[in-house]
Amino acid sequence: MFFVPFHFRARMLRHISRTARDRRGITILIVILVLTAILSISAGVLNVVVGQLAISGQARDSFRALYAADEGIEKWLFLDRGAMGPVGTLSDDRTTTSGMSYRFNLEAAPSSCADPTNTMLTVSGQDAPIGGTPHVKRGFQLCY
Repeated sequence: MFFVPFHFRARMLRHISRTARDRRGITILIVILVLTAILSISAGVLNVVVGQLAISGQARDSFRALYAADEGIEKWLFLDRGAMGPVGTLSDDRTTTSGMSYRFNLEAAPSSCADPTNTMLTVSGQDAPIGGTPHVKRGFQLCY
C-alpha cells in the first residue's frame, strides 16, 4: 500500500465533491434546455393544428351556405315554374330545416338579363338562421 498524506486526501476529496456539484449544475442546465426545445416544438405543432381546425371549420360553413343557396334556388324554381305560376317581383327570407337560411329575390323581366322577357332569381345562402350572425354567405344568380 502506498501512503497519501492527510492534507492531500482532504484537498482531493474537496476537489472531487466540487466537480460533482459543478456537474449537477450542468445537468440541470441541459435538462432545462431540452425541456425548452420540446416546449417550443410542441407550441409550434399546436399552432399548426389550431390553424388547420379553423380552416376546416370555414370550409364546413362555406359548404353549408352554398347548400342553403342551392336549396333556395331549387325550391323557387319549382314554385315559379309549377305551383305558383309566373309572378312579378317577390322577395323573402327563409330558414331551411337544417338551421341554415337563404334570402331570395325573384324578379320578372329585369333589365340585367340578356333577354328582357326572362326572370331573374337571386338567392344568397348563409350558415346561420335568419337574424343570426353568418360566418359565410354564398349565392347564385340565375336568368331563365
